[in-house]
Amino acid sequence: MRKAIAALLCFLLPVSLFAASEDRLKPYDDYIKKYAPEAMRQQMQYGVPSSITLAQGLLESNAGNSTLAKKSNNHFGIKCGKNWNGATYSHFDDGEMCCFRKYKNVGDSYKDHSEYLSQSQRYDKLFSLSKTDYKGWARGLKAAGYATDKQYADKLIRLIEVYELNKYDKIASNKSLAKETIRNWEVEEQAVQEAGRQQMNSGNHQIYYSGTTPYIIAEYGDTYLRLNGEYGITKLRLRQLNDFEKGHKIQPGERVYIGKKTKKWEGENAIHILSEGETLHAVSQEYGIRLKSLIKLNRDILSQGLTEGDSIRLR
Repeated sequence: MRKAIAALLCFLLPVSLFAASEDRLKPYDDYIKKYAPEAMRQQMQYGVPSSITLAQGLLESNAGNSTLAKKSNNHFGIKCGKNWNGATYSHFDDGEMCCFRKYKNVGDSYKDHSEYLSQSQRYDKLFSLSKTDYKGWARGLKAAGYATDKQYADKLIRLIEVYELNKYDKIASNKSLAKETIRNWEVEEQAVQEAGRQQMNSGNHQIYYSGTTPYIIAEYGDTYLRLNGEYGITKLRLRQLNDFEKGHKIQPGERVYIGKKTKKWEGENAIHILSEGETLHAVSQEYGIRLKSLIKLNRDILSQGLTEGDSIRLR
């Protein structure tokens, strides 16, 4: 079994690491690497080919970068429908504002996509096809009315062939092999993440968190050059992460974020009362909110000028 898995992994790794053609895009390769295990789980449980799930996810969500995907975790463009009782998100589509399903996480979107196809009579004929017949599935989806785009099937087929997604269909067809392969990939991913955490914590500073964003407290002698050597973050990037103005020098005791700040505060308090002499930048650093986002949230107050006691919205 291990030899078989090793052989398959050796066969698959060049797809994402070495054999990228001019047609391949790194964001698409990254998306495939991230969600291929989930797509294979869906194939094993519901019978939807991994290649079709991944190709639809890539196309419908622009590799996870579309507004719909980011705002609602909806990677398949599934609209609410009369039977949907979950959260919703309004999004402009096909010339009008439409209701789309909203999910807590991407995994829920993948599961709902599989259930949507497997439980709808509209797509019954697809499940009589072979799991490796990606062309039949792609054309069947278009014929059943999944999308209005006349080139939808051709686009799915092209994605599958350019990124060789049908290889995942073959792995998922052997459940024991697929489960072992997925476990190995997840262990490898956990090791990569742990190595990243250890590297981040390998410096001389203690790591703190504002929400999920890591930061340090600057010490005497800290400079951009020193922090670059410690965390591998350039001076320009550190300034961007912290909304520091050009010419700003790191001061002992101030927060220095080494990760990207959020667009809004996710903690309990939605309001910050401004203290005497306190700046909006200081508030953004305290709560780990991007200064640009904080300005957008408080435009009405800023138009009148900040004063002590003002209520600063954090979300």
